[in-house]
Amino acid sequence: MGRGKFYFYDRIPIRPHRNSFLWVVVWLLVSLGLVSPSLAATPLRVGVYANPPLQSFSEGGIPEGLVIDILETIAQEEGWQLTYVPCIWEECLAMLEVGDIDLMGAIAYSAERAHRFTFNQETLLNNWGHVYTRDANQLESVLALDSKRIAILKGDIHAIALQNMLTDFDIAALWVEVDTYADVFTITANGDVDAGVVNHFFAIQHAENYDLHASPIIFNPIEIRFATTLGTHAAILESIDNYLGAAKANENSVYYSTLDTWFGVTATRFKMPDWARWLAFGISGAALLLLLISLGLRHQVRAQTRQLRESQERLDLAIRGTDVGLWDWNIESGETVINEKWASMIGYTLDELSPVSMETWNGMAHPDDLAESQQRLQAHFSGENEQYECEVRLRHKDGHWVWVLDRGRVFERAKDGRPLRMAGTQLEITQRKVAEADLAYNKQLFQALMEQSREGIGVTDLDGKYILVNPAFSELTGYSESELLTMQVGDLMLADDEMELFPKTQRGENGVRALRLQRKDGSAFFAEVSGSAITIEGQRFVLGTVRNIDTRIEWEAALQQRADELAALYTTTLDIIAPHELPKLLKTIVRRAMDLLKGTSGGMYLADEERQRLRCVVSCNTPRDYTGVTLAYGEGAAGTVAATGDPLIVDDYRTWDKRANIYESEQPFSAIISVPMRWQERVIGVIHVMHDTETRTFNPDDLNLLSSFANQAAIAVENARLLDELHKHTEKLEARVRDRTAELQIMVNAMSGREVRMAGLKKTIKTLRQQLIDAGIKPAANDPLLEQSSGGTTI
Repeated sequence: MGRGKFYFYDRIPIRPHRNSFLWVVVWLLVSLGLVSPSLAATPLRVGVYANPPLQSFSEGGIPEGLVIDILETIAQEEGWQLTYVPCIWEECLAMLEVGDIDLMGAIAYSAERAHRFTFNQETLLNNWGHVYTRDANQLESVLALDSKRIAILKGDIHAIALQNMLTDFDIAALWVEVDTYADVFTITANGDVDAGVVNHFFAIQHAENYDLHASPIIFNPIEIRFATTLGTHAAILESIDNYLGAAKANENSVYYSTLDTWFGVTATRFKMPDWARWLAFGISGAALLLLLISLGLRHQVRAQTRQLRESQERLDLAIRGTDVGLWDWNIESGETVINEKWASMIGYTLDELSPVSMETWNGMAHPDDLAESQQRLQAHFSGENEQYECEVRLRHKDGHWVWVLDRGRVFERAKDGRPLRMAGTQLEITQRKVAEADLAYNKQLFQALMEQSREGIGVTDLDGKYILVNPAFSELTGYSESELLTMQVGDLMLADDEMELFPKTQRGENGVRALRLQRKDGSAFFAEVSGSAITIEGQRFVLGTVRNIDTRIEWEAALQQRADELAALYTTTLDIIAPHELPKLLKTIVRRAMDLLKGTSGGMYLADEERQRLRCVVSCNTPRDYTGVTLAYGEGAAGTVAATGDPLIVDDYRTWDKRANIYESEQPFSAIISVPMRWQERVIGVIHVMHDTETRTFNPDDLNLLSSFANQAAIAVENARLLDELHKHTEKLEARVRDRTAELQIMVNAMSGREVRMAGLKKTIKTLRQQLIDAGIKPAANDPLLEQSSGGTTI
């Protein structure tokens, strides 16, 4: 249930038989004018949290318990209108503090809470805290709680008291907060924690239901009272005090019968008979006044007796809860009395050590500690120190050393001031001393790691404020340690988007990110920042490590640039090796070279090895077209590269001593890079890339990239040349074929005319022969032509 969302329950009428006598008394007081119903119909919002049997809600949602019954009784008498507001413990406290509810019962009084709430004066009950476990022998003393997981109710006064006590003894426990005592017992019984802290009343009602066992650790006796919002409802609290004072003095009151109901305490219940109730109406005011005075005196006697008993109980609980040894030393006789716990700390029984004296102590104490103990003892005897306190090693019966914290005070002196009797306590602190040694070692190790680490290390609170930095962090940022401890994480960030990592670590997420950080001098650097949430003694922090990665970023950028250049070179190579006509190819090569190096202009020279000269075949984006310019080997940048076969970088061509005379008047170039085009170990040409900006120069990476490109370009040029020669040879062959074909056609045409004439001659001969035959003249012989034409048949 969230704050501000209330569920209300009307008060439940009180059963008349449980407070008949009080009704009679109240009626008489009102009749005699001793009580005025000034608080009639007073509405009160009462916060109720689950703390049976003091107060809780039944399965049907009805408030019940000792506090509810007593409050209902008072409300019936005072005429209050009660409205119950269910809430968990911490919500109840918060709502009472701001006035969202008016009254709370079952709240322990403490000096700290007295600054937040107004309490009534009369104690409802006395209660105390108790530690419970699954195993009856699991915890022997408070020291056994070290490193244990302990379930506690959020904001519980017993939990706070135990935490403070363990802190005083340097005992580190792991605390698990829950909303109700029932949750404490549940997770303890399930084994989720090692122990659980509840109040005594809850324990006696429910421990057996959870099969849990009481440990010897009992602590924090408290007084349970009622409380209102600070400075409010004084009349309400006064009425509660008046009722409790009278009811506790009367063994037959509803107070004791309610105790019987909720705690199973056997008590004599008082029920006034009808005739007695009517008789009571005639009691005089004087008799009633004497009765009230008598009740008041009995209440005072009971209160004083109870206080003495509670003081004795507190002392016994404190001794049992802290698990200390006791000693009482008669200084003059040397006789010393100890308890069983004192002896058991060092492995003995009381019988084994008897009789005990200071010699017993001196014989068991470590020689290195004995002198310090004697010195502190004398300082206390002389009055220099109010009490004696010393940490000493005692030899255990088994031979090992046991650390103890020995404390005491002189409580009896002679008239001349000599100490006569002294008493004190002895607490085993071996685990604490071991933990301190481990802590000291870990602290030295941590300090060494912090100081020697080459990575910057910073620890912040959840608000981002630095609480710890190492020297490397100061060196990286330029701020001193003292300056950084006054700064926030955001003070080192260049932009708001850099803060995305910190909220994640606040939520417990780990992360690594490259960020830009700003030094004290205003310069920036790239840093790899890792953040993670850590918890120390229940408090959360953020641990961050910082590493300068400027060099890595530069390498990554260089690698990326190289990858881009290689990709461009690959694409360019594919482009130039595709079939091109030679003039177009040469221009394409120069433009691609300019694109690779981001030059402003470029050119190409092809070599004439026999004449030792170079001719410019491409001039791209130059002040004028230099195509056709020839240079001798050794002249200018191109001639130098052709002569030596080595690539060349000139940062400023205008001041270079080997520049070509042809460019002297114009001086068109600033930076220039020139590489040879090699084919089968021969330099077949030179590629130039120029830049006309004075701030732009070329570097060895540019030289390597252009050289790789030039080698591919040389192959493309030679391939284009071969293809051009192939085309020319093909054209010559095709011309010769055309000429021969024409000659053959003429011959074919001539042969076709002869065949036509022969066919005509044959026809004429045949006609003449036929005429001769027709004339009766027989040819002298067969004509071979006719025989050929007739297939060999003689005519």
